[in-house]
Amino acid sequence: FLKESKMELEELKLNVSRHYLIQLAMKFMGTPYVWGGSTPFGFDCSGFIIWVFQVFELLGSKDWTADQLSKMFEKTEIMTPGDLVFYGKERINHIGIYIGELNGTPMMISAAGGDSSTISIEKARLRNAKVKIKPVNYRSDFQFACNIGKKL
Repeated sequence: FLKESKMELEELKLNVSRHYLIQLAMKFMGTPYVWGGSTPFGFDCSGFIIWVFQVFELLGSKDWTADQLSKMFEKTEIMTPGDLVFYGKERINHIGIYIGELNGTPMMISAAGGDSSTISIEKARLRNAKVKIKPVNYRSDFQFACNIGKKL
Protein backbone atom coordinates (compact mmCIF):
# COMPACT_ATOMS: atom_id res chain seq x y z
CA PHE A 1 0.00 0.00 0.00
CA LEU A 2 2.74 2.49 0.94
CA LYS A 3 4.71 1.76 -2.21
CA GLU A 4 1.60 2.27 -4.37
CA SER A 5 0.77 5.53 -2.58
CA LYS A 6 4.32 6.81 -3.06
CA MET A 7 4.18 5.96 -6.80
CA GLU A 8 0.81 7.74 -7.12
CA LEU A 9 2.22 10.79 -5.34
CA GLU A 10 5.25 10.88 -7.68
CA GLU A 11 2.97 10.63 -10.72
CA LEU A 12 0.80 13.45 -9.36
CA LYS A 13 3.89 15.64 -8.80
CA LEU A 14 5.05 14.96 -12.36
CA ASN A 15 1.64 15.88 -13.80
CA VAL A 16 1.47 19.07 -11.72
CA SER A 17 5.00 20.05 -12.84
CA ARG A 18 4.10 19.46 -16.50
CA HIS A 19 0.95 21.56 -16.05
CA TYR A 20 2.88 24.48 -14.58
CA LEU A 21 5.60 24.20 -17.24
CA ILE A 22 2.94 24.54 -19.96
CA GLN A 23 1.20 27.37 -18.10
CA LEU A 24 4.49 29.27 -17.89
CA ALA A 25 5.20 28.70 -21.59
CA MET A 26 1.71 30.01 -22.47
CA LYS A 27 2.40 33.27 -20.62
CA PHE A 28 4.86 34.14 -23.40
CA MET A 29 2.35 33.83 -26.25
CA GLY A 30 3.05 36.66 -28.67
CA THR A 31 6.63 37.26 -27.52
CA PRO A 32 8.62 38.17 -30.66
CA TYR A 33 10.84 35.58 -32.35
CA VAL A 34 14.39 36.95 -32.44
CA TRP A 35 17.23 34.82 -33.82
CA GLY A 36 19.52 33.91 -30.93
CA GLY A 37 17.05 35.35 -28.42
CA SER A 38 16.83 33.78 -24.99
CA THR A 39 14.90 36.29 -22.87
CA PRO A 40 11.25 37.34 -22.57
CA PHE A 41 12.11 40.32 -24.81
CA GLY A 42 12.63 37.92 -27.73
CA PHE A 43 13.16 34.16 -28.12
CA ASP A 44 14.29 31.81 -30.83
CA CYS A 45 12.98 28.26 -30.58
CA SER A 46 15.73 26.79 -28.41
CA GLY A 47 16.08 29.98 -26.34
CA PHE A 48 12.38 29.74 -25.47
CA ILE A 49 12.67 26.10 -24.35
CA ILE A 50 15.86 26.74 -22.37
CA TRP A 51 14.34 29.75 -20.58
CA VAL A 52 11.16 27.86 -19.58
CA PHE A 53 13.08 24.74 -18.55
CA GLN A 54 15.59 26.73 -16.49
CA VAL A 55 12.75 28.16 -14.39
CA PHE A 56 11.96 24.53 -13.43
CA GLU A 57 15.68 23.76 -12.99
CA LEU A 58 15.51 21.18 -15.79
CA LEU A 59 18.49 22.68 -17.60
CA GLY A 60 21.62 24.48 -16.50
CA SER A 61 22.66 27.90 -17.74
CA LYS A 62 24.21 26.73 -21.00
CA ASP A 63 23.01 27.85 -24.44
CA TRP A 64 22.00 24.68 -26.31
CA THR A 65 20.80 24.30 -29.89
CA ALA A 66 17.64 22.33 -30.73
CA ASP A 67 19.89 19.55 -32.03
CA GLN A 68 21.84 19.35 -28.74
CA LEU A 69 18.61 19.36 -26.72
CA SER A 70 17.27 16.45 -28.81
CA LYS A 71 20.06 14.27 -27.42
CA MET A 72 19.45 15.15 -23.75
CA PHE A 73 16.05 13.49 -23.35
CA GLU A 74 14.69 9.99 -23.97
CA LYS A 75 12.62 9.58 -27.16
CA THR A 76 8.99 8.55 -26.74
CA GLU A 77 6.28 7.18 -29.01
CA ILE A 78 3.44 8.47 -26.81
CA MET A 79 3.52 12.21 -26.18
CA THR A 80 2.47 13.61 -22.82
CA PRO A 81 1.82 17.33 -22.38
CA GLY A 82 5.13 18.98 -21.51
CA ASP A 83 7.23 16.68 -23.71
CA LEU A 84 9.49 18.19 -26.35
CA VAL A 85 8.90 17.85 -30.10
CA PHE A 86 11.72 18.09 -32.62
CA TYR A 87 11.90 18.98 -36.32
CA GLY A 88 14.54 18.91 -39.04
CA LYS A 89 15.82 17.03 -42.09
CA GLU A 90 19.59 16.50 -41.95
CA ARG A 91 19.75 17.68 -38.33
CA ILE A 92 17.32 18.92 -35.73
CA ASN A 93 16.69 22.65 -36.29
CA HIS A 94 13.42 23.37 -34.47
CA ILE A 95 11.93 22.51 -31.08
CA GLY A 96 8.64 23.02 -29.27
CA ILE A 97 6.65 21.86 -26.25
CA TYR A 98 3.76 19.47 -26.79
CA ILE A 99 0.74 20.89 -24.97
CA GLY A 100 -1.95 18.27 -25.68
CA GLU A 101 -4.73 17.83 -28.22
CA LEU A 102 -7.31 20.26 -29.51
CA ASN A 103 -10.25 18.54 -31.24
CA GLY A 104 -8.06 15.45 -31.74
CA THR A 105 -5.13 17.40 -33.22
CA PRO A 106 -1.80 17.27 -31.31
CA MET A 107 -0.70 20.85 -30.54
CA MET A 108 2.59 22.46 -29.54
CA ILE A 109 3.90 25.85 -28.47
CA SER A 110 7.16 27.29 -29.77
CA ALA A 111 8.91 30.43 -30.91
CA ALA A 112 8.40 30.17 -34.66
CA GLY A 113 8.09 32.03 -37.93
CA GLY A 114 11.54 33.53 -38.10
CA ASP A 115 14.98 32.55 -39.30
CA SER A 116 18.55 33.81 -39.07
CA SER A 117 17.53 37.10 -40.70
CA THR A 118 14.95 37.82 -37.96
CA ILE A 119 17.26 39.79 -35.71
CA SER A 120 14.95 42.56 -34.51
CA ILE A 121 11.51 42.89 -32.97
CA GLU A 122 10.46 44.99 -35.98
CA LYS A 123 11.38 42.17 -38.40
CA ALA A 124 9.60 39.67 -36.16
CA ARG A 125 6.40 41.75 -36.30
CA LEU A 126 6.60 42.01 -40.10
CA ARG A 127 6.92 38.23 -40.38
CA ASN A 128 4.39 37.38 -37.64
CA ALA A 129 7.28 35.55 -35.96
CA LYS A 130 6.48 34.95 -32.31
CA VAL A 131 5.73 32.41 -29.60
CA LYS A 132 2.56 30.70 -30.80
CA ILE A 133 0.57 27.50 -30.74
CA LYS A 134 0.48 25.32 -33.84
CA PRO A 135 -0.40 21.72 -34.71
CA VAL A 136 2.54 19.35 -34.16
CA ASN A 137 2.37 18.43 -37.85
CA TYR A 138 2.46 22.07 -39.08
CA ARG A 139 5.88 21.23 -40.49
CA SER A 140 6.46 18.21 -42.68
CA ASP A 141 9.85 17.50 -41.07
CA PHE A 142 8.57 16.42 -37.63
CA GLN A 143 11.09 13.84 -36.36
CA PHE A 144 10.25 12.69 -32.83
CA ALA A 145 9.17 13.61 -29.32
CA CYS A 146 11.20 13.28 -26.12
CA ASN A 147 9.86 12.53 -22.66
CA ILE A 148 10.88 15.11 -20.07
CA GLY A 149 9.65 12.96 -17.17
CA LYS A 150 13.10 11.78 -16.12
CA LYS A 151 14.19 15.43 -15.69
CA LEU A 152 11.20 16.55 -13.60
